[in-house]
Amino acid sequence: MLIDYGKKANRNIVYCDIDGTLIMWPGGKAGSTRIAKPRGLSPDINTVVVDLLKSEKQKGSTIVLWSIGGTAHCKWAAEFCGIKDIVDIYLRKPNIFIDDNHKWFVSKKRTHINPDGTIN
Repeated sequence: MLIDYGKKANRNIVYCDIDGTLIMWPGGKAGSTRIAKPRGLSPDINTVVVDLLKSEKQKGSTIVLWSIGGTAHCKWAAEFCGIKDIVDIYLRKPNIFIDDNHKWFVSKKRTHINPDGTIN
């Protein structure tokens, strides 16, 4: 999916992880990497993150769900959390990325929000 932002190039793009961030599995914790959906277990929706995503969407941000579990897992999570109408893009997290500036991800121009809503 290609998005031509044109004059809207300055708007935010929000990337949100799934497991341990948007959804919390029983017995799991923030930062967990559980991908498989265990039989008989249902995750909890992290309403703090859902509210943050909705707020960002209202501000005009592009919402991207990404997970090492792939796009199908992202789409399932969006449906489960009731936010598929605000999600613009579903991505599998990269395990390799090529960029001339490898520090872009942790630059001061980026904001990291923890699953509990606190900002680093």
